[in-house]
Amino acid sequence: MIKATETNTVYFSELLKTDSRFSLCSENLIAILDRHQISHRLICHTKDIWCRDYMPIQVGQNKMVQFRYEPSYLKEELNLQSDPLEVCKSNQLEPLFSNINLDGGNVVSYGEKAILTDRIFSENPEYTSRNQLISDLENL
Repeated sequence: MIKATETNTVYFSELLKTDSRFSLCSENLIAILDRHQISHRLICHTKDIWCRDYMPIQVGQNKMVQFRYEPSYLKEELNLQSDPLEVCKSNQLEPLFSNINLDGGNVVSYGEKAILTDRIFSENPEYTSRNQLISDLENL
């Protein structure tokens, strides 16, 4: 896993700019990033502002992994469930795709490691072995 300080772009849902509830916050945030010369992009074709949940995770200098995004907490709210494949394609992102179901909001970068919540196990019942799931995540 790449250290958080080594990531090279901050992505935001364009909904932050287009939804009047968030426009002032968006303007202020973008001004701060510009002032500190931090690369940022607005992404299109999102259904929710919380793009950390469904965006690829940067694991290397030029390597991203896109996990399947089908969180159980949004099972009944498909209007909020962005399609990562569509988001990546629409925004010219070319990550490695994984069939592991993972909400990126449940991943915290810690140095070169990642800390995940135990939700990873309940969201992937097809893995009968926790060790296999952990091994597959480590390989990615």
